[in-house]
Amino acid sequence: MVHLCHIESIGLIRSRHGYSNFFYRSPIKRIFLLKDVHGRKIGEIEETRGKKIIRNEHGHKLGEFDDKVTKNEHGRIVGYGDLLTTLLK
Repeated sequence: MVHLCHIESIGLIRSRHGYSNFFYRSPIKRIFLLKDVHGRKIGEIEETRGKKIIRNEHGHKLGEFDDKVTKNEHGRIVGYGDLLTTLLK
């Protein structure tokens, strides 16, 4: 069983009075943690402008999804649709 947990980004916003910290959902990059039933990290999915990349718990790229096709780490087509979590071992 895989649990998804969204990480909010911390960034800076510029105003007339300088920069200030705030929490926001970045329109450019989002990261989703994948955890097992015991709460241990088993991977993460990085989403950047419609393209998703899955990495294992050590940060090694396992594959990517680009709007229609899921490919493995070697660029071979795994299937059509978002099948990224099937690449976790």
